[in-house]
Amino acid sequence: MLHDRTSFVDWPEPERRRHLLRLWLRRDVGRPIVDGFGKNSVVQGRDSDRTGKEDAERVSHIAKAVVPDMDWGM
Repeated sequence: MLHDRTSFVDWPEPERRRHLLRLWLRRDVGRPIVDGFGKNSVVQGRDSDRTGKEDAERVSHIAKAVVPDMDWGM
């Protein structure tokens, strides 16, 4: 689930408490990321009209958003 940093009220019982993990993404650490990653939470090309219309060329940008590099950071 993606969300912003708004507050929430948790359950008092330990077995019902939420387990929140935050993922911090940074573009300036040298790992390859496709152009436009992180803009408006959707990967879009610079020539995008941002109308929200989906066509065959723009259906799934998430699949190409991250390219694994197993040697990164070693």
